[in-house]
Amino acid sequence: MQQNPSTLRYAVGDRWSLDEKMVKTHPAVSKKQAVSKKHWLTAALDNQTGLIMSYEVSDTKSGYDATGLLEMAISLTGLVPNVVLADRLNGYKKGFKSAVKSRNPAAVLVADVGVNGRHINNNRRERLNGEIGECLYRARGFGSAVPGLVRLTILYHNFIHRNGGPHGAIPAEAAGVVVAGLDKFKILIQNAALMAT
Repeated sequence: MQQNPSTLRYAVGDRWSLDEKMVKTHPAVSKKQAVSKKHWLTAALDNQTGLIMSYEVSDTKSGYDATGLLEMAISLTGLVPNVVLADRLNGYKKGFKSAVKSRNPAAVLVADVGVNGRHINNNRRERLNGEIGECLYRARGFGSAVPGLVRLTILYHNFIHRNGGPHGAIPAEAAGVVVAGLDKFKILIQNAALMAT
């Protein structure tokens, strides 16, 4: 991986899943005064490769609009999906209409999925919520809405976690992006440092 990730093109499928995970943050005050605040981490996942294509954090679910989330995923992949799976959150409908349907009029939003969805399940995306939740549960006391640990968990899921993709593949490799070398974390950090300079 010696290419700027912003110019990489991931080979993903045309079926994407959207879902949100509640993330709690805690202000840096004493334990007696600490009041946790809820944020919503929303991610777009490719069902074929298991790749997390984009994510964002909002302070509320009620006014959320997934347009930016889907725009980032489309920009990263160069692909507009044919099917988007989501729950009934209105923000997914808004985002689908403005980011996907406007580019692909034949695209379909299946907006009532879940673990036991009426039409279809969203188990792969729900499993990702569990993966993120397990990581965040052990690290309490965040002071920011998007702690580095969330970014690190997504990086791990996409480039190192072998169970995330189909047939035990690493999601990024299933999408055609390979990080070569023994210490993948080190290589990813070095590439990030190069991009920052």
